[in-house]
Amino acid sequence: MSSTSRDATAGSGGQNTGRGVGVHFGGDLQRVLLDAGRDELAAVGPDRLSLRGVARRAGVSHAAPAHHFGGKTGLLTALAAEGFASLHAALADAVGRADDPREQLGALGAAYADFAADHPGEFELMFRQSLIDTDDPRYREASAASYDVLRTQVERLQGSGWRESTPSDELTTATWALVHGLSTLRIHGALQPNAQGLTTSDLVRIATAVLD
Repeated sequence: MSSTSRDATAGSGGQNTGRGVGVHFGGDLQRVLLDAGRDELAAVGPDRLSLRGVARRAGVSHAAPAHHFGGKTGLLTALAAEGFASLHAALADAVGRADDPREQLGALGAAYADFAADHPGEFELMFRQSLIDTDDPRYREASAASYDVLRTQVERLQGSGWRESTPSDELTTATWALVHGLSTLRIHGALQPNAQGLTTSDLVRIATAVLD
């Protein structure tokens, strides 16, 4: 009997309840592991996440995450890439819900801040380059796509007369850094006491005032 068969048999009545590397629950085990990894990330953060914890949460053998992702770095990289894909979707949706370029830029800032607040562990991981493989094609593509949404919006706003003489890439980086910094400070509770209650609308208002 193969190791996969032993695990499957054990899971249905034996002592070992962990499913084997090749058992896909009638679906995609890699997807199951990514979902479990995201839940584990939300629970313990990127520094404390372990492959064993992800396997335990998914109900599979301890070898399964390493088998599918090559190790912790591979899993974290895949999670970071998916995080950027989710952020990109949120940003694109925000742009589609506004018409005026200035309102669209504010909507992007709000979507960014909300994503950070709703997914703090995932958000932190996405920018922890020491924990992930930044040369991974999926990661590079997903992170670039999110940045391009902001750059496109900045260029549109410049086309309407806003800071036309500033290079678009520099202005995009400054805009992103401002919103990212405010969002990060808020999720870490590091804003000054009199600013702890800032809402997403407050953050966008502050960022817009600074950029004007």
